[in-house]
Amino acid sequence: MRFLILGVLALYVAATGNALQQAGAAVRTEYFVDLYRITVYDTDGTLTREDINSLRKPLRLTLDVLYDGQLPDIPDTWREELVPAVSDEQMATLRNAYADLKQGDRVVLVYRPHDGTVISVNGTPVVEDDGSELARATFDVWFGKNPVSAEIKADILRG
Repeated sequence: MRFLILGVLALYVAATGNALQQAGAAVRTEYFVDLYRITVYDTDGTLTREDINSLRKPLRLTLDVLYDGQLPDIPDTWREELVPAVSDEQMATLRNAYADLKQGDRVVLVYRPHDGTVISVNGTPVVEDDGSELARATFDVWFGKNPVSAEIKADILRG
């Protein structure tokens, strides 16, 4: 089943990769150091909180690592959102993938309603979910009630 989901999502991305429009982008900076660039894409380029709440349209989120140094473990704020949405095995996989990130790496989340969510690192799928919980938890890290950065939330969300 997971391979079928990955295959469907890969075909979807291949077929509609250019159809998704950039909804917004921002750089996460801490102590004057750029950590990563987050870019979000949707079907019409106008991502709203309602789009994230409903998850009725395809979404793609990319994180481009800008920091040239050792990253710590997954931040606590990310873990708090992700833990309820992923299994222990998936969390371990995410932690390992996060620990290996370096400048120039790209993390991509692709969500397609009714098909699921895939998170990949440099084009290699690392975690998949056939529902919407992983997508919702991941988007809540940046756009939920307690985002990691209010500036990023404001820069990307409209409405």
